[in-house]
Amino acid sequence: MNYLAEILAFSEWKEVNPLPASAIALWYELMAICNKAGWIQEFTVPNGLLQAKCSLSRKEFDHARSVLINFGRIKYKKSDRVNQAGKYLLVPFVQKGQQEGQQKGQQEGQRQAHTGDNVRGTLYKHKPKQNLNENIKNNSAREDFPVDNFSDGQSCPKCGGQGWYIEQVPFNNGMDTKTVAVQCDCKKKPEWALGS
Repeated sequence: MNYLAEILAFSEWKEVNPLPASAIALWYELMAICNKAGWIQEFTVPNGLLQAKCSLSRKEFDHARSVLINFGRIKYKKSDRVNQAGKYLLVPFVQKGQQEGQQKGQQEGQRQAHTGDNVRGTLYKHKPKQNLNENIKNNSAREDFPVDNFSDGQSCPKCGGQGWYIEQVPFNNGMDTKTVAVQCDCKKKPEWALGS
């Protein structure tokens, strides 16, 4: 039995199935005792001890126990001898197979969450459309670009002397193309090489 899963399930169950406070206190006390006993299926506990831990009179205790039995939350087997404690069995909300399935699912989810941190993919962000012609006009007037590399008055065949040209570039693993403004080689500053 999973202690936390059982307590959460009981908390949700009692929202739909109203119980008296005495029955709720008794169920929680039985859960605590079962937990201390190592989750054995059937455990023996004196009724006087349960009464004292729950602060219930004998009549309240008997009523709380019968309510839990009627709702199917516990099973009680009275002792054959007068001075011997009865045996209790908690009926679990989460069955063993269901619990194992939940644990495996949680472990798999955690594993995927950790490996998912290393997965790379395309991040799509919504960006407002830009007017590329406007950007080209604005950027061609910038002063940080050197003058044309064409000395005879001709302009670059790629960009027409503007320093930028429009190109279709593949993206989304080659599934789509997008239009981008690319700086032309004719306006790039020369790269200096060592030993030249």
